[in-house]
Amino acid sequence: MSIPANCFDRDIYVRRGYVVSCVSGDSKKISWSLGEGGDTIYYYVGVLGDSVYYNYGDGYIEVNRHTGEIVKSTNREGHLQFLIGDKFVSTVNRTRLTIFDISGRLIFDFDGNYGIYLKVLRESGIVVFLASTGMYVFNEMDWSLLWEMDFEKRAKTRFPELMAGWNSNPFNYTNSAYPGITKGPLVDGVLYLRWCGHVLALDAATGEELWSYVYPVDHIARFYPMPVCRDGLLYMMQYLPETKDNVLICLDAKTGEYQYQSDEGLFKLESFEVFICDSDYIVATSGKIIAYNLMERKINWIYEEENPRLENGFMPYGDGLISASLEHSVLYWYEP
Repeated sequence: MSIPANCFDRDIYVRRGYVVSCVSGDSKKISWSLGEGGDTIYYYVGVLGDSVYYNYGDGYIEVNRHTGEIVKSTNREGHLQFLIGDKFVSTVNRTRLTIFDISGRLIFDFDGNYGIYLKVLRESGIVVFLASTGMYVFNEMDWSLLWEMDFEKRAKTRFPELMAGWNSNPFNYTNSAYPGITKGPLVDGVLYLRWCGHVLALDAATGEELWSYVYPVDHIARFYPMPVCRDGLLYMMQYLPETKDNVLICLDAKTGEYQYQSDEGLFKLESFEVFICDSDYIVATSGKIIAYNLMERKINWIYEEENPRLENGFMPYGDGLISASLEHSVLYWYEP
C-alpha cells in the first residue's frame, strides 16, 4: 500500500489529485496548498533545507516549505525520484541513474538492467539502489560500484527448491521474477533481504552473506512485510498457510539466532503494514491497528472500527501513525 502523504520534521506533505498541501503537525491544519485548478500532478521527492521538491512529467519544482511559494521550476531529462543527502537522483527510461547536485552539475551517470528503481537505502557512506529485479550498492564517496545482485539468479542458486516451487505456483505473476522478496532494511552496515520464510543478512559493503535463517514452515505468497530492526533484534512476520495465521518471529540481528515467536491467533490478517513505535510492534490494516508489546510479548492494545474507512496505507508519525484516505480526502492521526 502506498500512502499519498510524507512526513518531515513535524510537517506532513499530502497529495490530493492535482493539489499538494503542507499540513502542520502542531496545529493539524493546512499551512499552504498549490496546484488548485491545475492539470499537473506533483509527486513528493523530499526536503532539503528550507525547500521541498516535487517532480512532474517534464521536470521538478522547488517549493519553500514554510510558505508554499514556488522558488524554481526546472526542466531536466529524466524523473527526479530520490534525494540522497544534498544530492538529487533522477531516473531516465526507468533504468538509467543520473545523480547531480543542487546547481544541476552532473556527478554520476549509470545504466542499470534490473528494471524500475523502487527504493534507495543509505548509511555510513553506502548507498543501495533497490530495483524490481535486482540491486546495486555504491560507495557514496566516489560512486564506485561495490557489488550488485540479480534477485532471480541469487534465488535460484541459494534457494533452488523454493524457486522450483515458485515456477509452478499459481501466485507467480509476470512483473516478478522472484518469490515474495522483501528488500531492506539497512542497519549498522547489514542489509537484510527476505525470500518468503528465508532471511539473508548481507555485509552491505561487500555483499558477503553473514547469516541466513529459514523458518520451518515455508510458503510462497505475494505478501511479506519488511523485517524491522530494534535494539539489536530483527522482527519479521511469518505466514502459516495451514491456519491462515501470522506469527511474529524475533531473531538476533547480528547472528540470526532464533529468540522467540508470538502466540498464534494474534495477527490473523490478510494484508497489513508493520512499524515499531516506542516499545510496541504495530500491525496496521484497514479498520484495525494492533500494538504488540515487545518487552512483555503480548498485545498491548487493539484499535478497531465498526465501519472501516478505505485507507491507503500508514506511516509512523511521532509516537503514533497517520493514514490518508483518498476516498474522503482526509488525513487521520492515530495516537497511542
